Amino acid sequence: MMRILFSTEAHREFEEAEHYYNRQAPRIGDEFRVEIKAALPRIQSWPLSCPIERGDIRRLTLSRFPYKLLYSAFPLLHEKITGQPKKLGSVPNFYACGLA
Repeated sequence: MMRILFSTEAHREFEEAEHYYNRQAPRIGDEFRVEIKAALPRIQSWPLSCPIERGDIRRLTLSRFPYKLLYSAFPLLHEKITGQPKKLGSVPNFYACGLA
């Protein structure tokens, strides 16, 4: 299974949005978190199904909240992790996500 990694900035933006919504009404921030988590399997399963925002950045627009997940699929060279080169085709994809 492909993994999703959030950049530090994206993680911070997510937490700020979640806290904002929880201040607006009880449990709304929790629902925001649930919607984000529900969107991630779609990115994992069909990373090329979302429209291109710009360059190689794609977007998945949330249904209930005025946010979009911005992400890019890119290979991480196996040798950077283990020191052992591996064929690029067998390397899992990683995603950098951000809120906008």
